[in-house]
Amino acid sequence: MIQSSLWSKLLPLLGLGLAAALLAAGGAVWWNGDGAAGDGGLGELVAITQAARTEARGALSGQAAAFEALTASRAAIASLRGALASDTAASDGARRLAADPALWQRIDTNLAGLLESRDALAGLDAARQEALDLAPELLLAVSNVASVLPPADLAANQPSLARFEGTVEAMQENVRSLGAGGEIVDAVRRIGDAEQYLGQFVRGLRGEDDALGVVPVRDRAAQADLVAIDRLLGRARSAIAAIGVRRCTPSSATPSKRPARGS
Repeated sequence: MIQSSLWSKLLPLLGLGLAAALLAAGGAVWWNGDGAAGDGGLGELVAITQAARTEARGALSGQAAAFEALTASRAAIASLRGALASDTAASDGARRLAADPALWQRIDTNLAGLLESRDALAGLDAARQEALDLAPELLLAVSNVASVLPPADLAANQPSLARFEGTVEAMQENVRSLGAGGEIVDAVRRIGDAEQYLGQFVRGLRGEDDALGVVPVRDRAAQADLVAIDRLLGRARSAIAAIGVRRCTPSSATPSKRPARGS
């Protein structure tokens, strides 16, 4: 099964919750008809609140500048709310909006939670970048190993090699989608599935798992490249684990084998 860690839990909670709260604030302003420019600073309050929504997206991706901007926006929202709530020249609707504890507590709680998660999100972003950087190295290493196969074995492995390349590219796209407003749960699941396939393919190259029908590489000259692939895959697994994917396999499980011919 796949277990989700901080990334997959944090993004829906802060990203979607914050977006919903900010949209509620903007909608409340314009729907009640009090959004006229100059109404006690109401327009500025709405603009900064909406800017915070954009800054939050950047913060969810681990961008340092976005965190700085979000900190400033949070302080500006609090200051403008206080001034507007006590401005007797502003409309009743504007003052009520500025003083609405339920609405602004939702926003401020989400902003605070996001800002407090800065270090964790920065670490997750670093792990995501690590996974992206490793992908081309992994493709190159597998290509080097495949190049030593005899022509017949290389031809037999072509479908698996093509699938391996496609899986790595798809995993890259899913890793990039994290923090960019994508479907987090689905992306995490697909990354976990990709990691499982990559591991099974590499075991096939080593002759440890024939479930995929991969012809193993037996040339001694390729052993160093196989070791390099193992190291790259290990680093990729660590990065994938850090961005929220765990694949748990029962301790009794063993690589699957195809039935022997004639059985």
